[in-house]
Amino acid sequence: MITKLVNPKTKLYKTVKSLMLSDQFPWYFYNAVVGDNIGVTEGHRNFSFLSNPLLARPNTCGHKYPTSQFVHLDTIEQMLDQIFDFNQINVECIYRINANLVYPQDGIQASPVHRDHDFPHKNLLIYLTDAGGITVYENEQHNPKEDDIIVFGGEEHYYYLPKEKRRVVLVVTYL
Repeated sequence: MITKLVNPKTKLYKTVKSLMLSDQFPWYFYNAVVGDNIGVTEGHRNFSFLSNPLLARPNTCGHKYPTSQFVHLDTIEQMLDQIFDFNQINVECIYRINANLVYPQDGIQASPVHRDHDFPHKNLLIYLTDAGGITVYENEQHNPKEDDIIVFGGEEHYYYLPKEKRRVVLVVTYL
């Protein structure tokens, strides 16, 4: 089930959002949404995108634990704590924090169906732009608006490319 949270839009949230949408925020090119070992089903495409792994997932960077990749990670964590606290969500562990950016592209519009981890977790998405790009989880769809925040389980999901503008989403996996 997709649950829409209340975004308190705190001063810290606005500061983080402004940084992530600025030309000072570093983006890194990735040729594909998922690795080669994950099959892409018919009607989906493994397209290129830009990303910044602020807190890299466990079992990357040579470690079995998440690793900080961003100098302002403490600020991002404080902002997330404000959102979780406001929505009365208890978080035991954050596994990954990733900023993703996709532009409109020609061709098949749906990303590969994927899971962010092969272990129990939940997903939180914060949509920083008003570009659309529907997120699909189970049989539900969320057509995002700017500043929307949703949470859902850690099972398979996918999204659609935006039609006109850049789609910037902060992805957080947690327990």
